[in-house]
Amino acid sequence: VANLDKGLASGFALIGLIFSFGRVSGAHFNPCVTLAFLLRGAFNFYRFLTYIVFQFAGAVSAAAVLYDLFGTIDQLGTTTPGDGLENKQVFGVEILLTFFLITVILTTAENSNIVGATAGLAVGVTFGANEIWGWNFSGASVNPWRTIAPTMIANYAWSTYWIYITGPLVGTIFAVLVQRLMVTGVHREDTHGVSKGSGKTDNGDD
Repeated sequence: VANLDKGLASGFALIGLIFSFGRVSGAHFNPCVTLAFLLRGAFNFYRFLTYIVFQFAGAVSAAAVLYDLFGTIDQLGTTTPGDGLENKQVFGVEILLTFFLITVILTTAENSNIVGATAGLAVGVTFGANEIWGWNFSGASVNPWRTIAPTMIANYAWSTYWIYITGPLVGTIFAVLVQRLMVTGVHREDTHGVSKGSGKTDNGDD
């Protein structure tokens, strides 16, 4: 039940954020998403660096606010391996979870017919499902900054943080490779409005 609550809350929150900021910035809250679009050629390197710096700043700021409000209760939610699991198992789970999430993001963003509400729902539901299934195994981070920021602020779990950097990065690379091999006949320019954001805040079609 606790996992279901976490998954639903996380999924609904992400859907809301995508609807709010998707037209402005592409709703990149995860450096793995930005890396995926860089590898696919939809982002240039300067834009990639800008995004990941601000993502990191946002993650650290959020962890700092939680620390100010609650101290180090629950280690600010930093993700750690589940009880009795080996690092290699957690590493594999993070690869799988990230692979599924990035695959959905790349595929929905590339098909202009399902950009908007459908894409937001698909990504949010996938993220929520990841949280429900993966929470007890790895904490379902799928985002390096999601783990590093609370680890830094709470000064906790330094021995395993590397899993949550390398696992999502490997999962992202696999997702890009598979998506490029499996999805054909789609124009790359159709992805630009979603991956980069158009700077508009309305919810209508461009």
